[in-house]
Amino acid sequence: MAAVCLLTPLPCLISAVLIESAPLAAPEDGVYANWLFFIRIWVVTCWMVGSLTLQMGQMAPRHEMKIRHAVVMGLLSGIATSLTSFGIGVLFVFPVPFGMLIASPPCVGVLVVCYAYFWGERWRSDPLLRTEVKQQMSVLGCQLSLTFIYPSWIYGFISLTGFYQALFVLALPIIKLLAKNWISRALGKRNDAKPEEVIFNVEIFNSLYAANALQNASTWGVSVIIMLIDVLNFWISMLDIVKILNEVKTLMKKIPKDHPAANLNFVEVATRLSDFETNSLTKKHLAPSRRLTRVELWVNTGRKSSKALAVERQAAAARKGLAYKFQDHVRRVSRKVAPVNPSINDIPIRIESNKAVMNSSVLPAEIKPVTRAVKLETIFSRKERARFINKTARLLFVLEYLVLIEYVEVVLPIVYSLHRVILFHLHNRAYYPSLAHISSSKLVASTLSVLGYGALEFASLVMTLVTLKRVLGFSSLSQLTFVLEKQANKVQSKLTILFVYLMEVSLVHLGSDLSFKFAWIKSHQ
Repeated sequence: MAAVCLLTPLPCLISAVLIESAPLAAPEDGVYANWLFFIRIWVVTCWMVGSLTLQMGQMAPRHEMKIRHAVVMGLLSGIATSLTSFGIGVLFVFPVPFGMLIASPPCVGVLVVCYAYFWGERWRSDPLLRTEVKQQMSVLGCQLSLTFIYPSWIYGFISLTGFYQALFVLALPIIKLLAKNWISRALGKRNDAKPEEVIFNVEIFNSLYAANALQNASTWGVSVIIMLIDVLNFWISMLDIVKILNEVKTLMKKIPKDHPAANLNFVEVATRLSDFETNSLTKKHLAPSRRLTRVELWVNTGRKSSKALAVERQAAAARKGLAYKFQDHVRRVSRKVAPVNPSINDIPIRIESNKAVMNSSVLPAEIKPVTRAVKLETIFSRKERARFINKTARLLFVLEYLVLIEYVEVVLPIVYSLHRVILFHLHNRAYYPSLAHISSSKLVASTLSVLGYGALEFASLVMTLVTLKRVLGFSSLSQLTFVLEKQANKVQSKLTILFVYLMEVSLVHLGSDLSFKFAWIKSHQ
């Protein structure tokens, strides 16, 4: 588990450093001397657009997205972007003011044409595909908005000093809240996708710009305010967790102490209750899609969201031997199935052969044949079963949010500091205003400030894991590892794209002058 958590941020750091390893010419040397910069634009755009295209395919599976689609769209978008930047630079001025923004319309035009060519007919005939695409376009719209909102915020922050700078930090949680609600509403009922989509979009922006603010802070009060905001968010989340857990414990008390299920964790109980309903629908010969819909409607009576998906996902993962890894060692087990008494409708736990299963306080260390009937369906009424599953799924949902947020807040300030230190020793540091004229001692001081914040966040993460283990009875670190490992493609794609983009957004060649003075244009004239 530790290896997964430690290695996850490395690809984004390596990618950003590799991009900066190609030495650029000074902007004042002109367009033709900066041919390497335009190659860099082409490479980065190809890679980012291709990755975003694959992300859309993962989140909207009805696309049937293939690698060739992403490659074609990435290559053509890169050509359109680099040629636009080069053409404007030759005809008017270089660097192009807000070059990334100016070059984006041709890129978007290429994407629209490619999309119409590849999926135009299916788009017109498949309403579900249109719904999926609209969801992803809304998420993408949030991403694009944040690429302008956060740089504008950091410019305003740097322009202030003292008390006003500390006060301006309070805008960070407001921006984060609005962005989270935007993505959450865009995804609608897809609650299983929300934690990963929200955290690895919004929290990446927030954590990186919080680290940026700390290195430019003129008062220690900025660090205090940022930490107080984190503590407040943690406290609110814990109140939500305790409230839901108390409701689950109230239902758990209905299980007699001498019942075999009395020693089960609430996650196992919820999984068995969910399996019982699915099993009963299977006997009615319903199709899998209809069974899932029926179970969702049953669990979420009177609700618009589908929170049963979290438990269903855990149940499926547990049966395949891919569920939460609560200890560091793996034991191989042969195929074992708890015996089923047809007259009792007992639900067995099935472990696929040659799969890895972890010892834990949630999943039993050994799976033994059930010798007594487990009649959970008779202990709880149908309404109580639905409520139990709903509350458990809600609890797992909040837990996933909480541990992912804490993880991102720990690793990104550290990765940001490492990137900044490495870039300081590269040729291209001269083209980043924050590093161009900084001394080694000032770099060390600002880096220690950010790392100190990272250390506090690490302490917060440890406290969170310890607190949750005492409250819940199992380690939530396994939940974090599960997301990072089983959704690695989507996590790495978002993390790398956003990190690379945000690290190079202040490059002088891109002309991102938020003061709108554009001094190089006057000197060019």
